[in-house]
Amino acid sequence: MSVEMNPVVRTGEIKKDQGVLVLEKDTFQAAITDNKFIFVAFYAPWSGVCRALEPECIKAAQKLRDMNSDIQLGKVDATKQAELAKENKIRGYPTLKFYRDGKPSDYNGGRTGDEIVNWLLKKTGPAVLQPIATVDEAKEFASASDVVILGFFKDLESEAAKQYLAAAQETEMKAKTAKTTTTRRR
Repeated sequence: MSVEMNPVVRTGEIKKDQGVLVLEKDTFQAAITDNKFIFVAFYAPWSGVCRALEPECIKAAQKLRDMNSDIQLGKVDATKQAELAKENKIRGYPTLKFYRDGKPSDYNGGRTGDEIVNWLLKKTGPAVLQPIATVDEAKEFASASDVVILGFFKDLESEAAKQYLAAAQETEMKAKTAKTTTTRRR
């Protein structure tokens, strides 16, 4: 008889292990489709790096739950789910991917629970960080980062403003973005 240190609890159709979704071939697509934001660790249980990452993912999942976040964390044992790993172009372990509306992007953040949470919050936060009302605010904003994108709009509900917001979302926060109207205050 073997004793499992981390019992897996079934929630609906997808199992959970300490707050992290256990994804398999038959549940992966549903998890990606049903969750606007999901962070997935593809791992190999024999990997020391993967074993070190597991408690950090559990901490991140707990912190996100405590924040009432909609972001889910999942894991795929790529040694048991080889076809799923191949479909997701997994070539090494661990491979961490973030799915937004079913679209994957590579994770390039740190490996602690806090670093994972901070990266996820940045990726899922508003694409436009702040409205700017004055020239001084624009100068301050522009000097705060190497790359900034600043949109000027007469009407923030205009089609152009909506397209700007969509493009800002697509950059996935690779650059700081802001918006302004033509109203001037000093």
